[in-house]
Formats: sequence, C-alpha cells, structure tokens
Amino acid sequence: MDLFNLDDVKEILLIPIRPGMEDTIAWHYDAKGIFTVKSAYQLGVKLRDEALSRDASSSAGPLVQHQTWRSIWNQELPGRVLIFFWRFTHNSLPTKLNIKRKKVDLDTRCPVCWRLDEDGGHIFLRCKAVKQVWRALDCEDLRLSLCECTNAKQVADKILSLPKEKRLLAIILLWDWWTARNKANAGERMASTDDVCFRIRKHHTEFCPQEAPV
Repeated sequence: MDLFNLDDVKEILLIPIRPGMEDTIAWHYDAKGIFTVKSAYQLGVKLRDEALSRDASSSAGPLVQHQTWRSIWNQELPGRVLIFFWRFTHNSLPTKLNIKRKKVDLDTRCPVCWRLDEDGGHIFLRCKAVKQVWRALDCEDLRLSLCECTNAKQVADKILSLPKEKRLLAIILLWDWWTARNKANAGERMASTDDVCFRIRKHHTEFCPQEAPV
C-alpha cells in the first residue's frame, strides 16, 4: 500500500500464483523469457516503427522528419560519415556550447579561431578558417545559402536536396572539417586549408569513385 496506489494493488492481487513455484526474473518480449541484445533491438525497432506510424497518421511534420532520417542513411557514404551527419542534423555533436549546456564549465571559444563561441553554425559555416575551405572548393555560394538556415535540420535538408555530386561533397566537407577541428581541440596543430581540401578531395574520390573529380 505504501508503494502502489489502490488501482495497482487490485491488479497485482489478481495475478495468479502457482503454489510451489519460485519467482524468477523473465523477459516477456522473448518466448523463452531470456533477455538478449537481439530481442531488445527487435523491441526497439518495433516501438520505433509504431511511434512513427502513429505520428505519421496524426501530422505531416514527423513524417517529413522521418524522410530526412531515411534520406541520410540512404547516402552512398561510409557508415562513420553517415553517423556524423546524423548527429550533425540532430545538433548532438560535442561543440563547446553543446557541452556547456550539460553544465560543464569550459572555455566555449572555437578551438580553431579562438574568437567566438563555438556552436554548429560557427564551426561549420562562419569560422574564418572554415570559410576558406568552402571557398577553396568553389562552394561559397552554397555556404552562404546554408547560413540563411535557422537550425541544423534545415541545413541538412538543403544539403540533401542538392544534386548528388554536390550533396556528397558537402557532407564529406563537413565530416573532414569536424575531424580537423577535433585534432585542433586536442592540442594538435590545426591543418592548413590546403591540407583539409586535399583530404576532402581524396575522400570524395575514394567514397564516390563514379563521381566527376572536384
């Protein structure tokens, strides 16, 4: 009575008990009652699909969002790049300001330019160093159009709407820049614009061998 309300108590008392049987912990999502990672994964997928189905029937917003996530995973890029872009779209990358929101006391200045606070918009689009990379790859017009977006998902949607070659190049640019940023954040020397662009072109050729050279 101290732990459950009256309605729960009534339901608990209705549970049939077999005399002589010991209590055991059972995972009722498995036919044998045994917990496995596989059964937990299958349950998660089922619950996700049911939630998406309910949301899609109630409003168009979640359906459009689901299409964005599906579009990300359909890109012809390595899994590590897609995981990065998925996190980018969710604004869940550990930028300085995102870490600050977790109540961590730290210097929130960009580890590349050390001038302004680091959020996704700054590190990927507005930092003076990343601007040089966009320009060197003849993507300045795209960068300016992305700067007009108000959140990470809008940026991702705009990138996903681009022609294939430009779309994959933009995703690889963001990924390689994040890698360069992480090295600088760890205290290593910041890569030059030429070095970053070389890696972007190399990965673009490696990941997208059928695409025209940049």
